[in-house]
Amino acid sequence: MEATLLERRYTYEEWLELDTGDVRTELVNGYLYPLHVQTEIVNGEVYSFSAASLSHQIISRKLTVQFDIYLQGRTCQVFPTINVRLEDDVLFIPDLVVVCDKNKLSEKGCKGAPDLIIEILSPSTSRHDRITKQKAYRRAGVKEYWIVYPEEHSIETHILVNDMYSITRYTEGTIPVSVLDDFTVDLSSIFE
Repeated sequence: MEATLLERRYTYEEWLELDTGDVRTELVNGYLYPLHVQTEIVNGEVYSFSAASLSHQIISRKLTVQFDIYLQGRTCQVFPTINVRLEDDVLFIPDLVVVCDKNKLSEKGCKGAPDLIIEILSPSTSRHDRITKQKAYRRAGVKEYWIVYPEEHSIETHILVNDMYSITRYTEGTIPVSVLDDFTVDLSSIFE
């Protein structure tokens, strides 16, 4: 992806038409934000690509499986790495999303605030996930937002109460999912 792509503002429609190669991008207030960008040099050529670490992928898979098993036969659905369009110039690709309103879903992803979003931190996106996305998710009305800290084996939950997030940090035990009745996630099974 060329540096010039990052220097101008884009609409959602323009973002859909972009060819950024193997680099996934999000749209933040009209500006492109590359995700998990890594580079390799092959035969003297520099290649950029999006790739999450192995531990990131394992945590994502374990969370997806737990949510998917619970949601069988229910209205809500869990999606890994789905496009979430919050506004015309704000689009994120969270690690996991739970959507209970099927009217928000299309082949292009989710339009509007999902019920739950989970982001798994990596060194390259930590600040973006903890600050930029948290503010955007709160503003858009995402009811529940989790931040997973792989290095610390902990999960921070943000529950929307009166347009503000109430934050709790879990380092052991089970985490109640406020948007899903009677469902908890066993922390030890995520970081075993």
